Amino acid sequence: MKNMIILVVALISLARGATDAEEMNKACDTGNYKACVELGQMYRTGKGVMMNYAKAADLLLKACGGNHPEGCARLGEMYALGQGVRTEHATTEQLFLQSCEGGFFEGCTKLAEIYMLGRGVPQDIPKALELYEKACDGKDPAGCGKLAGMYHYGRGVDQDTAKALELYEKACTLKDSQSCFNFKRLKPKDENETSE
Repeated sequence: MKNMIILVVALISLARGATDAEEMNKACDTGNYKACVELGQMYRTGKGVMMNYAKAADLLLKACGGNHPEGCARLGEMYALGQGVRTEHATTEQLFLQSCEGGFFEGCTKLAEIYMLGRGVPQDIPKALELYEKACDGKDPAGCGKLAGMYHYGRGVDQDTAKALELYEKACTLKDSQSCFNFKRLKPKDENETSE
């Protein structure tokens, strides 16, 4: 009986996903690029629809072509990971740049990572620092966390624990769990706290 209930719930969810996909496809066809991104991500992850990288890439390309910066970032991720498309570093870099310049600050963080690691481009830590700052100013949690790490460890900047703490706290406030952990670990113990 329990297996039957699970099967019914799964079928209902799949049918609901198909209906959602149909509605998003109609919206995408009429120029709602946010719907294109959402549907593209559904096909990319297989959430609510059968996974289909080619369909995902087409939808994200349509969104990016319509100047939707998140569409560019998600398509850049596909090129970076070789998901249904050939891995192309120059295309990945261009898509993340377009996303960042369009105001999707997660794209700035992803572009910074490319420069930080020298993935397909010459390593450029000052450029990575600049992009992490832009991402953090735009309230991207991962960008703030990565920027904090640069100050924490003195990577490309003078080591500055106070600045690292400030940035980890900001990233934590923005819901970056690793930054919350780093903030608590790095924060000096309050003199009024009792030791256990």
